[in-house]
This record gives sequence, C-alpha cells and structure tokens, in this order.
Amino acid sequence: MAKIKYKIFNCRECEVEFYTQQGKYCTNCGDDLFVDFQRSIWLERAVIYKRPWTNDEDIHLIESVKRGVKNQVIADELGRTKDSVAERLRRLRKSQKIVRGESR
Repeated sequence: MAKIKYKIFNCRECEVEFYTQQGKYCTNCGDDLFVDFQRSIWLERAVIYKRPWTNDEDIHLIESVKRGVKNQVIADELGRTKDSVAERLRRLRKSQKIVRGESR
C-alpha cells in the first residue's frame, strides 16, 4: 500500500464534492467554472508492481506455446495476466523462433 495525494474539490453548480489526482473538472456536469479547491488528502492505495519473469517461467511459456496451449491457460498456470503472457511471448520471439503448435 502506498499513500497517494488527492485534491478535494466542490462544484457550486451541482453541489457535489469530489476528489481527483489531476484536473478539476466536476464529475457530474463536466465543467470547471464553478469548481473550488477545498483541501488535499492522502489516501492509501494498492500499488501494482511489475514482477520480473524468471528463467523457469520463460521455459514453461516457450514449451507451452510449442505444445499449442492458449495464452489464457498459460497465464492461469503462471499466475499472470493473459496480456503479460502475450507481451512476454512477443519479446521472446524477437530473439528466438517460437511457433505455436510446433511440437505436436
């Protein structure tokens, strides 16, 4: 968890109070003419850190792709997202030839 600074604003037209990290447009009317700054607050938010790929995960990924396993299944096995598997596969294909379903 990390503390992130937010600003609280009040829209006089809509009579709505809202908080944001950037900008000061009302979330209700979308205008900034009647928006007044109230105060700043610090909120604890979860921070997502990128977990580096290990050699074992790379080998598992390459072998699974060669067997024809889909990216979602590989992601579930490795505890990663489907997009991260696709991105890692794209990067690995720059240095070596990897063909899906090659070793059937």
